[in-house]
Amino acid sequence: GQELARVPMQGVSMMVAGYGVLGVIQGIVITRAFIVLLGLLMLKRHAGLHIDLRTGLQAAPGLARRSVPFLMMTIANTGYWAANTLMLSKLGTVADVGVYNAAWRVTDIFKNLFFSYLIVLLPLMSVAFARSLDALKHRCNISIKYLTIITVPTAAGLSVLAPRLVRLIYGH
Repeated sequence: GQELARVPMQGVSMMVAGYGVLGVIQGIVITRAFIVLLGLLMLKRHAGLHIDLRTGLQAAPGLARRSVPFLMMTIANTGYWAANTLMLSKLGTVADVGVYNAAWRVTDIFKNLFFSYLIVLLPLMSVAFARSLDALKHRCNISIKYLTIITVPTAAGLSVLAPRLVRLIYGH
């Protein structure tokens, strides 16, 4: 809880100090890189992790090429959702933007649950595919059935109760 509260304050502090948005982003990247390096050092010390840099560097160009579509999807997705808020800010009031973003955060929770489900589903589908095409079809049908049973009523309920949920979670 305290860590999550500290992160926005550090960003605000950097903005007030004159570093700007790029300074905040650079700070985040440097901090994340430091955390990764610290984690790798701890793994090496406590778990005997051995990293062969030559193998990693040989694989890096191929991995970078294969990751470009994912990078482009992330950039497009981020731009799309930022455009939503930007357009609303030009067409509506600050209160409209606030309510929209508050409601959007509620849907983020459910989207993350859905993505978590997909992460769990992939290995199950891979095992089913390795067994037979019929096993894969069976798993796909069951997955679609349960996703429909869960998501359709959830989406309908969220749509109907959205104003009440936003007031309940965020107040007024």
